[in-house]
Amino acid sequence: MEFDNQYLEYEEYKELGGTLEEAPFNILEYEAQLNIDNYTYGRLKNLSEQVMQVKMCIYNLIAT
Repeated sequence: MEFDNQYLEYEEYKELGGTLEEAPFNILEYEAQLNIDNYTYGRLKNLSEQVMQVKMCIYNLIAT
């Protein structure tokens, strides 16, 4: 399964101290991305690069 246009890439997640393997990370990142898109009414989908605040939000959603 391909996970394109992630808000937080796996390597970024690992650099932040993430400990999940890549497969479970991809699933949780996708679910967190859906939550963020729901709360922001999809306004972040078309950004060419996500800002650090969004990346940290994804990281925190995965960690909980």
